[in-house]
Amino acid sequence: MKRKRKPIDRLKASVDRVRVPGLFDNLNVVWGNPRTVGRGYAEYLPATEPGPPGNPNPYMGTDTIAINRDRVESDAMLDEIILGDAMHRLPTTYPSLYRQFTGNQSPGYEEMMRERHKRTGDRRPYDQWLKKSGHDAIIRGGVLSDMPQHSRAGWGEMVARAPLSKEQYMALQDIKRVVRPKKKKKKKE
Repeated sequence: MKRKRKPIDRLKASVDRVRVPGLFDNLNVVWGNPRTVGRGYAEYLPATEPGPPGNPNPYMGTDTIAINRDRVESDAMLDEIILGDAMHRLPTTYPSLYRQFTGNQSPGYEEMMRERHKRTGDRRPYDQWLKKSGHDAIIRGGVLSDMPQHSRAGWGEMVARAPLSKEQYMALQDIKRVVRPKKKKKKKE
């Protein structure tokens, strides 16, 4: 008699592959619905964020990443999406590393970010956008620039051309060393 195999939980397997101490502590990762994720790859919902009017945060009380199942093409892409969105937690899980990047901005960085804010059309005031999304995008792009999705989107070249201060470049390297999962060595048979 054949035993039925338990289906693989793709989200759990992905989190296990990219888990970084601190960054994933008490983090809920779920398949989202269009109402919570929209048309993007994923949405990070902080435990304390109530959500916009008419669309309350269904995961209030727990930091959650809701993944858009329709946008995930492979397990590698799922890993990249989860790790990228988990980086929204850097300010609370690795505050000194985050401050190392955000506290040493060059004048050119400020100008670049103001332009990015205008281009995105984000309705939040610049300072709120910068704190909640702007810095995070640059950090994520710099740290994950060699991963398939970010590489195809040109993040490596964009970050290399960005007017970052020397301290910001060094901070990106420090963040990358901490938040990128260590490659597991294959066992010899």
